[in-house]
Formats: sequence, structure tokens, C-alpha cells
Amino acid sequence: MIKEKFIYYISTADDIFCNGKFFDKACDCYKKARDLYDLLDESAKHDYSSLIDKVTLKYCDYIKNQAAEGYKKKNYRKALLFYEDLMFLSKDEQNFPFFEMADCQKQQGAIKTAIKTYKKGLEFSPSKYDVFRILGDLYSMIKSDCKEDEDKNTFSSIQNYEEYCRHYFKNASVYAALGRAYSKLSNEYSFRDKQIEYFKKALELKPDDFENNKNLALFYADKENNFEMAKKYFDKALSIFSNHDYLFLYATFLIKYKNFSKGWELYYHRLEKETNQTPYPQIDKPRWKGEDISDKTLLVSCEQGFGDSIMFLRFIEQITGKAKRVIFRVHDALYSLIKENNFPFDTVKESEKLENIDFDCHIPLLDIPHIINLQPETIPSSPYLKADEEKVLYFKNKYFNHNKLKIGFVWRGNPQFYNKNRDIPVSAVDLFSTLKGAEFYSLQLKIKETEFKGNIHPVLLGGEFKDFSYTAAALKNLDYLVSSDNGVLHLAGALGVKTICLLNCDAEYRWMNEEGKCSWYDSLTIFRQTWDKKWDNAVKAAVEYIKAH
Repeated sequence: MIKEKFIYYISTADDIFCNGKFFDKACDCYKKARDLYDLLDESAKHDYSSLIDKVTLKYCDYIKNQAAEGYKKKNYRKALLFYEDLMFLSKDEQNFPFFEMADCQKQQGAIKTAIKTYKKGLEFSPSKYDVFRILGDLYSMIKSDCKEDEDKNTFSSIQNYEEYCRHYFKNASVYAALGRAYSKLSNEYSFRDKQIEYFKKALELKPDDFENNKNLALFYADKENNFEMAKKYFDKALSIFSNHDYLFLYATFLIKYKNFSKGWELYYHRLEKETNQTPYPQIDKPRWKGEDISDKTLLVSCEQGFGDSIMFLRFIEQITGKAKRVIFRVHDALYSLIKENNFPFDTVKESEKLENIDFDCHIPLLDIPHIINLQPETIPSSPYLKADEEKVLYFKNKYFNHNKLKIGFVWRGNPQFYNKNRDIPVSAVDLFSTLKGAEFYSLQLKIKETEFKGNIHPVLLGGEFKDFSYTAAALKNLDYLVSSDNGVLHLAGALGVKTICLLNCDAEYRWMNEEGKCSWYDSLTIFRQTWDKKWDNAVKAAVEYIKAH
């Protein structure tokens, strides 16, 4: 019975394929015949092997044409289904359309599968050099939470791009991609020569290209600290093209190199960017830009993270005399702290609905430096916050009532607002254990004691912090805070607490290029991570600094 059904379906499929019509029915008959063939005994399989092979070739020709048609029409999902069926049946790998199938996989987001298929195609067509460019792109698209895996993929991307460049010498975009790829490596400092080599090759081929000039501008600004060369390429890029994203980037470059006048003037572009736009509420009232508002109420609205609000609230006092009334709309977690300080302006929580606040005009907090024409030499760097004395005493009696050196740690910030490169590994913090006779404290929220596997086992204070007013009170009991770039760091600086600031090598623009003395906070001393992205030297220097002071 099985054999008779098989013969019927395979013969019907053969006839229809020969007639060139009703292919859907032919495919259906062929698939049924193929399933039945697997159920035949070995003798019958031998007898009909040539017949099924003949019809299989016809079926493969049909689905190959269907795949090609789907691919041509950019119906990648449909085409991929045919290619997958073809791969299962076809014995002709030499002529299999691996590259088209790989492109379908890429278009469907199956990046790793596409890489395997492209590589398979190269086994049979090794002179398809353009595929190396595609592989370079694909490896750069793979996301990984593990830095080791990320570096591995980046190296694979580099290898494929460089193989492509051995055959095609005039593709500026690939040279630019190579420069960017080398800059992503954990040990990218060891490949600075490669970065500049490829960025310059790209520029030689396309000197009037915006991206090529921008790449060199960022290289000189962030990697070489060469203001003149960076500005040369920034200005060239600006002459070619500009948008809010690029003008914001240019603003941060100028601020980093202490050109505050132009930098803060352009800083408003942060609110207009297309990518990573700074969140800010839609406010249906005029935005204040410095005009006379002596008879009006001004709303100063917080933006970005806690550290930004703490860092820039000092400037609100400089504009209170320009308006009849000033209201500071601040993060809820900072509200109690600001209220306790009795500033000459009113304070409301960020969670308060705007329609419930009576005001005439508004200004984002970080617009104020431009309004007051802030300059590096006019930054008020003395303490401007105080902690509630009762809360300070509470922490002293419970945790700090001894004569040991009291050192607090914060090694990572709020994940909503920070760059993970700022984080300090706990293993680096452990180097402070060489400070004999010290008591250590963690001011980190949501921390487990098991994170500390070395010689330091700090007292965990984070569970006590209902808001920043409690954090401030704990800070005032410390002899030193050791911190990465985060909100608690800014709070310590604003309170006048002696603070060791450990900055990553490519720290944010606001820190300018300072090391040692800090323009923003008198009590803060900056130690920078070395360009190899290792923390040991900075931490060891900080330890010696504490010992010496």
C-alpha cells in the first residue's frame, strides 16, 4: 500500500513538473512521496532511487527559482524558507546560493547564522572578496554583555575588514570602520597607531566627508588631548554638515577644553538630538533665555541624573534676583535635602504635576551656565550644601563613634543615568586595605556583603538611606569618600567632604582634563584611570595620597 501511494505521488509530481503548470500541486505530491519513500523497505528504495532523485532535481530547480524570485522582490522571509528547503535536499553545494541565503538571514536579524552561511559560501567562492566587508559589518553588530566576547567579535570584524582591504584599496567607509573597531577594544590604547592610520586613510580618500572629519576630531579630542587638531577637524566637519546631535557633541568638546562661552551656548542641543535626547518635559510656557523676568515666576526644571542636579543647583542662586520668584523642580529623592538647606528659592518635587505649579516661564537647569556666562575661573567651588545635624548625629552614634580613619566607598552609579565604564571593580577597591587602622563603609545602595571577597568587608550603610538627606548625613561622618563618577560623588563635593574621585580614562566632558585639583569642588581630588583602562595605578596613587594627608 505504501509503495503504491509512493508511485502515485512521485509519478504525479514528475508529470506536473514536466508540464510546467500547477507547481503547488506538484510540490505537495513530491513532499508526500518523499515522506513515503522513507517508509519503503531497502529493496524498494533501491528500485525507485533514480526516480526520486530525478524528481528531486526538478523540485530543487523549482524552489531555487522561487527563492530567487522572493529574494529579488525582497521578500526575505519567503525566500529563506525556500533556501532552507533547498539546502536540505540539494547535493550540489558548489552551485548553492549561499550568499543570497546569508543575506536573507541577515535581513531577518539572524546575524550569527548569516555569518556561518557567508563563510560556507566563501569555501566555494573564495574570490568573493566583498563578502569580507559584509562579515566585518556582521561581527560588529553582535551584542555581548561580556567584554571578552565583545573583544573577540571586534577582532573578527577587524580581520575581515583588513582582508577586504587587501583586495580593495579605495573604500573609505571600510577604513573608517576599521578605525572605529580598533577604538572599541579593551586594550585600544595599544592600537592608537592603527586607529589614526585608518582614519587618515579614510580622509585621504574622502576629504570632504563629514564622518571622516568627525572621526579624527574625536580621536584627537578624546585619545590625544590635542585641542588644536581636534578643533581643526570639528570645524571642517561643521562646514560640511551639522545637526543637533553633532552640535551637542561639539559643545561637550568645547566644555571639556574650557571654552565655556561657546560650549554652554551650544549645550541646548542636548534637548533637540535625534539619538539619546536628554529627557525634558513638554512645557506649554516660554523658555527663559535671559530676557527681563523681574515681574515673573521662573520654574527651574531638573534634568538628567541626580549628580547633574546636585552639581548645577549651586547656580540657581545667581538667577534668583532676576525673577520675582524662582521655583526649583527637583528629583523626589533630592527634595528633602534641598528643603533642609533653606535656599532663597522654592522647591517642588519632580513628581508634582506641572499644571499644579504656578509659573510664567521655565528654564532647564543646565541652561543656567550659559545664562550667567559661567567661566572655569568663576565656578563657585566652596561647599554649598549642608546635612541635617540630627541625622548626622544619628549616624555618628550608630556607626561612626570611634577614632579610626573612616573611609566610605561608592563604586557604581544609578544604572539609569551612567556609563558602565565609570564603574570601579570591587577588586580595585580592595587595594585600600593597606590603610591600617581604618574602618570602611559602603554607601552603595542594593549591595551584598558577599561582593567583597578580599580584605575589605565594609559596614553597609545603603539600607539606611531613605533619600539623599540621609546619604548626606552619613557622608559628613567620613574622613574620606572614595567614589566613581556618580551622584554621591557630587553630593560629597557639595558638602565639602574630602573625596577621592576615581575617573575612567575617557571621563565625561564636565571634568575637563583635570587631574588632582578639581575646579568644581574644593574638597575633591581627581585620580584618573590609565589609558589601558586599568584602575590599579589610580587606586594606588589615591591610597598614597590618603596616607600622606
